[in-house]
Amino acid sequence: DPLVRFGFLEAIETCGHVFFSHTAPPAAELAARTGAALRYFGPHHLARETGGLIDADDLFESVRLTGAQRAQALRLVHEVFDMFTVKNDHLLAYARRVTATRSVPSPAADLRRRATTAAPAPTA
Repeated sequence: DPLVRFGFLEAIETCGHVFFSHTAPPAAELAARTGAALRYFGPHHLARETGGLIDADDLFESVRLTGAQRAQALRLVHEVFDMFTVKNDHLLAYARRVTATRSVPSPAADLRRRATTAAPAPTA
């Protein structure tokens, strides 16, 4: 149902805009200090994350959702908000861990280290 999907997608766009509005200023500051281009978290992405799908609000302003459509749309919008909350909580925990330990985890390096220190497989 396009009306339900519109609300769902608008929720995603809104969450993205809020997220990048908060990451862009410190990313720009860090980029200025280090010279590293932080395109994803910085102003580059924010400029493209407008917080809305298209300038199409007028297409939906006069439409009334049925009770079932409204219930489905609300369920999906709340699910989007919950998913963004979980993901952002993970990012915050990661940032706090890196800040506290002053060590950036490297999963690829960890895998290489484990592979080189693993016991050799038994031969038949």
